[in-house]
Amino acid sequence: MKLSKIAISLIAVVGVVQIGGAWYTGTQAEEYYENLIAEVNKEFKKAIPHDIKLKIQNQKFERHFFNSDFSYDLVLTTPEGETYKFKGQDKLNHGPLPLDRLVKGKLLPVMANIEGSLLAVENTQNIFKDNIALTSQMNVNYDRSYEGNLTINPAKTDNFETEKTTVVFDFDKNNIGDLNLKNQSITFNYPNSVKGTLKEIEYNATTVSDQYPNLELGDYVFNVKEFQLTSPEQEVFVIKDIKSIGKNRVDSEEYLGNADIEMDLVIQKNGISQDLGKMALNIDLKGNAEAWDIATEHFDDESSDNPLNDEYIIEAISKGLTFNINELSLKNGQGKSGLKLVLNADKFDPELVQSQQDILTILKQSALDVNLNIPAFQLMFKQKALLDKKTEQEANDFAKVAIEKLISDAKQSEIAIVDDKNINVKLAIDNGKVMLNERELSDQEIQQFLFILAFGLMSIPH
Repeated sequence: MKLSKIAISLIAVVGVVQIGGAWYTGTQAEEYYENLIAEVNKEFKKAIPHDIKLKIQNQKFERHFFNSDFSYDLVLTTPEGETYKFKGQDKLNHGPLPLDRLVKGKLLPVMANIEGSLLAVENTQNIFKDNIALTSQMNVNYDRSYEGNLTINPAKTDNFETEKTTVVFDFDKNNIGDLNLKNQSITFNYPNSVKGTLKEIEYNATTVSDQYPNLELGDYVFNVKEFQLTSPEQEVFVIKDIKSIGKNRVDSEEYLGNADIEMDLVIQKNGISQDLGKMALNIDLKGNAEAWDIATEHFDDESSDNPLNDEYIIEAISKGLTFNINELSLKNGQGKSGLKLVLNADKFDPELVQSQQDILTILKQSALDVNLNIPAFQLMFKQKALLDKKTEQEANDFAKVAIEKLISDAKQSEIAIVDDKNINVKLAIDNGKVMLNERELSDQEIQQFLFILAFGLMSIPH
């Protein structure tokens, strides 16, 4: 997730010192200003998706005795080519005791205090409350650390509406530190009159190193109280209590990433609500830190413009990879169904991979385990019928027929082991052999298995 990088870039809009400039005096601020703007624009390219352009331009610096003024244009270009313009106005109060801090009774010395605002102009007017996109306050210390806050005002367009967003930050000169972002509600209008709403959003990040900036090393927690999708027919799909915890580290040049996600699923239709259960996902990734840092930087490249994109990923995988889906499950009142994937790729030379057997040798010990809990699925079939306004008896009858068909299809497929409560499929690679439920597969069946593993690789988060 690049939310922390985007947030830091927003901070950069209203206080370009976060890139690492030395502002000991107003003279030095002016000297470093042009370089800092260039660095901020560079950070925008890394943090913002490739089909969105964000740039600071037309900057102007005016130095006075006790303070200095910045002004600049922030230009946003959408994938459709539409351009939106904002006017930045920052005031830098020079240290060691900025006049504005003395007036407020704050006597601790700082290098500079910055108060900034981003004004909505031209076609961005009337989107934000009072035509002010955001305001900020930041202190820059003599060790070049910085802390402060920014507020993004409520905004509304034909396609989205958002309440106030607040960001509080405290970083050292290398962007190592803490960040907190909060928003009470964001609403999107999707195609076909589908409406989506996020409620009570909070994101916390603690960065621990800037050694590999694209890997965002640190600890992250992302919480959403509720995500609701509403169709024109008023069918509502609700995900509640979303919690995502991430931990990214580097140990002896190896990248170690873990993500743990859980949420509750609810669907509402025809005035009826059904609790579908709790979904959980836990994944691990282990690979070469430098290679994955480079690959992650290019994840958002537009493939048509950059055909080498896949080569960055292949290069990272070729240095050795462990990717595990420790748990992907859905648990309801009758049981839990889930999937587990263990993918171990040995080091290899991409130029020497010529055959299916080469791939199997690279994958060494890997496995896929899928388990469908029969009582849990029967409950899901019953819930579907109830949502369609079936009676209790009709819903039970529908669920019984549906689960019997599922069991029959599983038995006829000859790829699953079926007992009274579970439908289970186990695939494994060991010493170049591919086993299905402890039975060695044919070459054609192996090709299908490799497709599944390729799908697993595509699911690697970034």
